[in-house]
This record gives sequence, structure tokens and C-alpha cells, in this order.
Amino acid sequence: KDGFKPEEIRRILKVCNELNIVVELSGAKERWFDKPANDWVKEYFKVFYEAYPPIKKYNDEFVSALLLFAPKELDDILRFKIGRQYFPYRFTDYGIDLRCHPVYKTQGINDVLNYIGISRDNALAIGDENSDVCMFEWCKYSACPSNGSDFAKFKSQYICKHIDKHGVKDALKHFKVI
Repeated sequence: KDGFKPEEIRRILKVCNELNIVVELSGAKERWFDKPANDWVKEYFKVFYEAYPPIKKYNDEFVSALLLFAPKELDDILRFKIGRQYFPYRFTDYGIDLRCHPVYKTQGINDVLNYIGISRDNALAIGDENSDVCMFEWCKYSACPSNGSDFAKFKSQYICKHIDKHGVKDALKHFKVI
């Protein structure tokens, strides 16, 4: 429900444009790029196999999250130019999530479990990044695909198949969910 203020979106887009950073904007029901894909976007999509969203101009629509396609070398300048009031999370070599509020995975899991009436003693967390370890500590069961980070694999109870080789299905079978 919380989104960026339109004037802040315009300011962030200006900063990103100056640095040749493509931005994916996520609204209530759609997502879009602010400009055509560049090499950084192409590097990102070598890891995350998704369809490119359409390109369109920002027109003060509701936006809850921004995905910035930029290399790690730009992290410090982005932090300085965008400001510390936002919560950037670099989750891959060319991907930075930017949100108005911090995202706590354990809180999200807890909210979902409460909603569907399942205790965390019956929950399985599957993740592949260091940021997913908090989920492993929250849920009784945990799995990390073989393509995950070394730390996530170390902290998980089970290392399942590579995500592209039906890793989630492997984890679900291992823990007798299916």
C-alpha cells in the first residue's frame, strides 16, 4: 500500500538516467521499464529468465518498488545521490531493489502462515541468497538450490537440485510435501 511519492520517482529516475541505469517500475498491476534495455539489463536477464516488460514514460502512477539495473561499482554513488531514506537491496550483480520501507522476509512469512493457519513448525523455506537465511532460521525446514550462494547452502538443511533442474520440486519431495 505504501508507495514512492511521484516527485521522488521523478528525482530517482533523473539520477538513474544520468548514470545510464535502466529502471523497472512496479505499480499495483503492472511493471515497466523507463527506457530500452542496456548491457546491464541483459546481464541481469541472463540470470533471471523473465520477459522484458514494456517501456513507457512515468506519469505519476502508483509505484511500490523500483528495480535498478546497475553494476556494484555504482552502489556508493547511488546511495549518495538517491539518499539514505530508501532501502536498497542488491540481490545480484546487476540488480538492486529499491523500496520505501525495509522488507523483512520473516515478517512476510509469518503473515502468510498466520493467514493460512499453518505454524512455522510445519513451514518450509526455499531460498538461494544470503538474505534468505533469515527464512531458514524462522521456518522449521529449509532448502537451498545447488545454484544458491555458499552461505545459503551452508545454512539450509537440504541442498536441492539446481533451480533450472526442478530444484523446488526436489525440495518438496525431499520434505514429503508432494
